[in-house]
Amino acid sequence: MTMNIPPWYKQGWPWVLIGMPLASMVIGFTLLYFALLDPDGLVVDDYYKQGRAINQDMARQRQAEQMGLLGELSLDADNGTVSLHLPEVVAEVTQVKFYLLHPTRAHYDLQGVLYRDLSGALFGVINQPRDAHWRVMVEPEDQAWRLKGRLRVPGNGSTVLNPG
Repeated sequence: MTMNIPPWYKQGWPWVLIGMPLASMVIGFTLLYFALLDPDGLVVDDYYKQGRAINQDMARQRQAEQMGLLGELSLDADNGTVSLHLPEVVAEVTQVKFYLLHPTRAHYDLQGVLYRDLSGALFGVINQPRDAHWRVMVEPEDQAWRLKGRLRVPGNGSTVLNPG
């Protein structure tokens, strides 16, 4: 009596044993591809330099608090126009730097310059921002003070900027 045993490649259990390592390799290479495609933007290369910059930021914040600065920023995301209204305390400022900082990806950050017009408000144009919860920073050319705020795009397009 002879047993007729099918060859190994016609049986199911070897394919299960071969399939598990192959599946883990496919998943591993897929994860590696996505990790290399978009590296983590939250990691800071020079943490010491970033820590020293925090002290400068706090000095600018204190200066803005002493001056009693508050601002109102409006962004029209459709055409990229930005307007900023500051109190009369800083009427001598003719232009300010404007930053839209993406919460996680530094390569999406936008910046521009806002110039004072005849009505006294500051206006400028930037590229159309992506949909996100943006951090907004405004500072004069001499970087004596800084105002910060948060802006949602798409959203109402307006935010109050304060020293903190």
